[in-house]
Amino acid sequence: MRMRPAAPAVYARRMDLTLQALDTVDIPDWTALLAAVESTDMTGEHLSEADLAEEMANPDIEVGKDIVGAYDGPELVGYFAVYPRGVSDGVANVHAEGSVRHDRRGRGVGTLLAPAMMQRCRAAVGETHPGLPAKVAVTGLASNTAQKDLLARVGLVPERWSFMMRIDLHADPSEPAPPPPGYVIRPYEDSDAEEMLAAHNDAFGQDHPNFTPWTETMWKQWVTGSRSFRPALSRVATTVDEPGGVVAYLQTNEFEAYFDATGRREAYVAKVGTHREHRGRGLAGTLLRQCLLAYRAAGYDESSLTVDSMNPSGRSASTRGAASPSRAAGPPTPQCSRLADPTPPAASRALRTCRPPRRQRARAPAPGTAPRPPDASRPAMNRGAPRRHVRDRGPGVRRAVCPPRPGR
Repeated sequence: MRMRPAAPAVYARRMDLTLQALDTVDIPDWTALLAAVESTDMTGEHLSEADLAEEMANPDIEVGKDIVGAYDGPELVGYFAVYPRGVSDGVANVHAEGSVRHDRRGRGVGTLLAPAMMQRCRAAVGETHPGLPAKVAVTGLASNTAQKDLLARVGLVPERWSFMMRIDLHADPSEPAPPPPGYVIRPYEDSDAEEMLAAHNDAFGQDHPNFTPWTETMWKQWVTGSRSFRPALSRVATTVDEPGGVVAYLQTNEFEAYFDATGRREAYVAKVGTHREHRGRGLAGTLLRQCLLAYRAAGYDESSLTVDSMNPSGRSASTRGAASPSRAAGPPTPQCSRLADPTPPAASRALRTCRPPRRQRARAPAPGTAPRPPDASRPAMNRGAPRRHVRDRGPGVRRAVCPPRPGR
């Protein structure tokens, strides 16, 4: 009796992994890596080389230290990025993110990146706010249990969730909504920059969990000076008596790479907020309705925004007020955090809190598309939402935080 020879065993090719800081010359490779990740994770986040150049121009990071790639020989197969933020409640806030290319997942790339990311977070805080504990926030996909386990191994735990809501503007039945009595809603003007910044810090600084106030430098980098900002499609609300004082606002972004990848123009609601003393009058919902009409008139195909599950100002209520059957929401996005001392004592891992990442874009899939089922066997560090940025961006986004990471 002849025996059929056994099939030869198949082994994964050995990888010689090294970590190397990314610089501006590496932006094309970084862009290609994120595009490869997006082709598998389908978060809806598409970034161009110009978008990533803007991220590297962030004055709050140190190029050569804060964005690091994992290389298998000459190939960039993963990365992490660390974005230091300001101080709030006695802790220094740091947002972090990372991804591994889908064909290299489950082979130790994320296991190499995650501890190095946490080490850099602590070092960055030690350089900018010596002596303060660091709180690290990371976003990821809620459906990726392997990623959750990976982040747990470096002390990060799920803490909060966010949702991406999306609307097809061609099917949107929204009608014009007049402002509440005593208020005026008008397009954003350059002279509103300082007032809108103050309104944003007021709207979120009083009761939003772990909010880090935006500085003028950050506001210029990520809002007024950003290539994605669309001032003509942004709106501010003022009182009739004080036309120069912004009491509510909606900031709109557009990412050109999204159109390049999908053929659809998307208006992303990056920020919307109302001064505490002006809440409960329907200003946020009215701003949203008016902007949706403006997006449609300007030729946009869809719009999206991120809703924080723990936002005490009731942002979800304002979105429900503007809701229609054409809207779709992605699954929840857990956000995890850990508070870590600059010299990490074991006890520091007991405190858990979190703040959404700088770019939170945990997007639902574009209308007419279905999310790709998750592959739990691939533990990779997913870049996760935003964005963008939270970029946006279906599968949900999970954030992990380190005891004592928006959005953009």
